[in-house]
Amino acid sequence: TNSQQTNDIFKIQQLFLEYYDLNIPQGECLFLLDLIQISTKQYSVEQIKKFKPTLAVENAVKIFIRSIRDIINCSVDELTIKALQIEFDLAITRSTKKIRVINTLYNKIIQKDPFLLGIASYIFQSTPLLKKLNFNRMDISRIVMIIKNNIDEFYLEYPKVRASLVSNAGLDQLFYAKQTIEKYLPFIKIQDFLSPEKLDKEKICSDVVISFEYLNTVNYPIVYTDYLLTYDKLMMMKQKN
Repeated sequence: TNSQQTNDIFKIQQLFLEYYDLNIPQGECLFLLDLIQISTKQYSVEQIKKFKPTLAVENAVKIFIRSIRDIINCSVDELTIKALQIEFDLAITRSTKKIRVINTLYNKIIQKDPFLLGIASYIFQSTPLLKKLNFNRMDISRIVMIIKNNIDEFYLEYPKVRASLVSNAGLDQLFYAKQTIEKYLPFIKIQDFLSPEKLDKEKICSDVVISFEYLNTVNYPIVYTDYLLTYDKLMMMKQKN
């Protein structure tokens, strides 16, 4: 063991003695440290951007993305690719060591995204190089979450975008639009509703304006959309933000 491991082992042993009155052997402590290193973690956007994949991980992710694009027309941005590389890297290590980490959101994924989960599972079974990785369904479900751009709060932090919703419509339509946007684009926080006239008169503290009406103002970044917030329009909104 190196000095850092020795220090970590001491901390683990102290924790177990304090809370459980158990003396944990060094070998068990090393196993726990190993498990922590390959389990699911929370990464900031900057950490994800700086991740350097091995050639094997990079090739596996490229094959996976190409395979899924052959079946469905999905958009995969650079941040998503980096997040996939991290998840593949951890999953490969877990598979090699025969360690399985439970995804607590697995049942929700089955209910919400059975189609995408089925596609991903098929790709990992039918593609020779990916099949060799021997990913279990828990690891595949995490990859589905990343592809779907649903936020796993235990894994991926998204930057928060403050937005103002601008329209002449009634509050019932605006509340529905707010709920839809924040459900499918959770990094956006709708902080107020404004009419175009009020937007021209007041100074607001928003990063972006989402508008259902044409605006004359040029003081803020503006994303135009309409009340029919389809998946395609939400994804266009995400790209613009």
